[in-house]
Amino acid sequence: MRSPLLALCALLAARLSASQEMTVDPQVSSETTPAVPLVTSPGSEPDPTAVPTQAAEPRGRSMDVTSDATFTISKKPGAAACQACVRDSQPPSCSPPDLKLNGPLSTVLDFSCAQPEEAFRVEFNQEIECTQDQCSSDIHADSAHFPDFSRSFTWDVKVPSSMLFQLDFPDPGMRQISPSDTCPDQHTFTIILYQRTGVTNIGTFCRNGTISHIQIRYKGRVTLSLPGHTLLNMSAIKVSLGPSSKSIATVEALLPRGHSLTEFFSANYPAGFPTEDQMRWNFTVPPMHNATILFLETTLPQCQMGSATVEYLQEGKAAVSKAVTDAQPVNLQGEVDMVLHNCRTTGSQPLVLRFNVSVYSSNQPRLCTVVMPEGLTLTIENRNAQSYCEMKMDSAVKEFITVLPKTSTTLSFLDCPSEDLLLTVSSTFECASLPDCSVNGALLSIPTLDSCLPAPIQKVTWLLRPPTNSTLDLASPKGGLRQSLPGQECNSGSSLFLSEADGSMLGQFCSPGSISKVQLSRNVVVSATPPATAASQVKKGRNLGNEQAALLSVSFSEGETEGMVYQLSPTISSPTLLATPGWPDGMAASSTASWLVQLPDQVKLSSSFSVRMSNCRPQQGGFSSLGRISLEKKGKMLMNIILAVLVAVLTIAFIVLAIVCAKKQHKKKQMKANRLSMYNPKGQLFRPADDVLRSPAGEETNVYEAIDDTMVYSHLLGDAGQNGTETDCFRPPAVDTYRSFTGPTDQKPPVPELPPDTRKPVLGMFLNTAESFVPAHTPLGPQGSLGYQDSRMVDNELYTFKSSGEPNTTCLQTKESLPLPYYDDDDEWDDDEDED
Repeated sequence: MRSPLLALCALLAARLSASQEMTVDPQVSSETTPAVPLVTSPGSEPDPTAVPTQAAEPRGRSMDVTSDATFTISKKPGAAACQACVRDSQPPSCSPPDLKLNGPLSTVLDFSCAQPEEAFRVEFNQEIECTQDQCSSDIHADSAHFPDFSRSFTWDVKVPSSMLFQLDFPDPGMRQISPSDTCPDQHTFTIILYQRTGVTNIGTFCRNGTISHIQIRYKGRVTLSLPGHTLLNMSAIKVSLGPSSKSIATVEALLPRGHSLTEFFSANYPAGFPTEDQMRWNFTVPPMHNATILFLETTLPQCQMGSATVEYLQEGKAAVSKAVTDAQPVNLQGEVDMVLHNCRTTGSQPLVLRFNVSVYSSNQPRLCTVVMPEGLTLTIENRNAQSYCEMKMDSAVKEFITVLPKTSTTLSFLDCPSEDLLLTVSSTFECASLPDCSVNGALLSIPTLDSCLPAPIQKVTWLLRPPTNSTLDLASPKGGLRQSLPGQECNSGSSLFLSEADGSMLGQFCSPGSISKVQLSRNVVVSATPPATAASQVKKGRNLGNEQAALLSVSFSEGETEGMVYQLSPTISSPTLLATPGWPDGMAASSTASWLVQLPDQVKLSSSFSVRMSNCRPQQGGFSSLGRISLEKKGKMLMNIILAVLVAVLTIAFIVLAIVCAKKQHKKKQMKANRLSMYNPKGQLFRPADDVLRSPAGEETNVYEAIDDTMVYSHLLGDAGQNGTETDCFRPPAVDTYRSFTGPTDQKPPVPELPPDTRKPVLGMFLNTAESFVPAHTPLGPQGSLGYQDSRMVDNELYTFKSSGEPNTTCLQTKESLPLPYYDDDDEWDDDEDED
């Protein structure tokens, strides 16, 4: 009888053998088999030989793959057992060995393990062929495939013999690291060179550095390595052809400004530089900076022929050759080429070089401690984007410096020319209420700052905010203001620019002038600048710092003004120019400007007058005006003022720039709505604005140099012919004169009902045209009817009467009968007068 222990051992051995013979179906997805519990009869003891079935591990995972690139799936060293297969491939394709798939392809990969990214790594490969003209593509990686796997992307670049290919790195460039180091962003680049003597590692690189270009001779490979679960973030690297060179590689570096320390390694570091080869580094040192090269690690080779040297080349200078063990040059400036030459070595001890390049400014920074008083703010701006100025505020690099009131700060300026800096001081004058306002009578003057600043003050701005329901009064304490206009430009002294809070310009002013006061009832910004551009004035030594006297006085008065008001006192010695706010640009929409002119005492006319201009709300264009006021002498005595108030013609010569106002449009609509129609008895209705008569195209028959009134109807003054023909009375009409209407005449316009005419007509007023003819005027009454028509009128040029017989025109007499008068109801008829 078998003992229970032996039976249990035999059962375990059988199960172990069965588990070893079981195969894994690669098409099975990640599933888990549940545990099977032990089942026993009630009241019976458990069988000690029974072994419970445990939960099975996940069996595998499938992955859809679509790619244009060629890639290889390879097993990581020491990884757990796992297999990768291509589904539906004939013959079956599985790993190991490595599984290589050539793109383009679309397939399904089956892995026998649940986490294949822990067991495999994927390598993508692309070949780039360069001809004599161009390369087939740039270097760029696709991040869509195998994001959880450890990946490497390789690009094999090949160019014609004796040529170089150049890699242009995107900003901010690359930096070289030791091959044993890794990059902070996990994106590690490696560049190798294929030579007849073997593979040469040019170096390992990370992003964000000083290296902008690398040139490789003949054939090379660029590799990007990413660990698992790393998001790919890569910009394209441009591949192009480079010039021929004896160096195996050329590294171009743009050294940064300020103080910096950059490390470089020779090719094949630390294994040893190739024998009888050379490598070049091109360094560009920023202006006003020096560079020093320091060798940190060197290993001298055992040379069979020649020696290992370092050569320095600079344009316009003789080449300098140094041994590897010598002290290297210092304070290099401009563009420097460093070339490493190796000798023919025995191979027992190769050449190894590691060095750094130290860059520092040739100038010392200018330090300044600024303490701003209450109410003043200082801003400093570098206006030259191409300069190498470095500004610091409390040791922090700044592009724009702002020092607030009642604060103290330390400023540093390195390589900052004074003409490139703009120093602006700003201040605010405001009051909440007029009774409590302390601004009245305040003087606007240029403040004084510490002399340690690298440039003088170039601009001062004052924000003026009057209280509600009050007026801002601006006056010059230096004898009045004048607006900068043609003929009276502000070429000397400081200029004052007035603008609204939204930036709308109101004008440029300076002293002296005839404007005694400027008044506004809104917020205004006053800016003071040197006479010309800031940069030119700094070079000439002129700036706002030289202004000692006050520029303006500020006061707030009760009440509001409409628009902008100028108070001025013209003089006899010179004309006074007036311009609308913002000239030559147009006035603001719906704004008003007024000039209150106070005449001198010598003038014997009215002591003052005013000029007012208002702008509409233009739909397009703008409105601006420029005028002049002149006071002249007549003989040796002061006579009446000849105010060349050619406001509309010569004095105030309007420069109206294509203005179309809403008011004008509204007026046009009203005129159009009120237009009347006139009725032509022999024609159709027309309006006075209609073009009834038009000249033939290209003719100007209606243009005359002069018109003789006595000859207007001269063609109607001839005597009638003996045969009663028309030729003696009427001559052929001129071109484009009015022709009689010959159309139908039976239609009449509707006649409105009018109140009855209470006037008594004169007896015998209308005569029978068959018995006699009197060339009289057409009867006028009733005059209120547009439908009145005399059937005896002929449609000729003068509407003369006709007889009752056949139509026959009648020549005019040289004298016309006077129209007969009307009589009122109270007048009696005088028979004698009728007979006369």
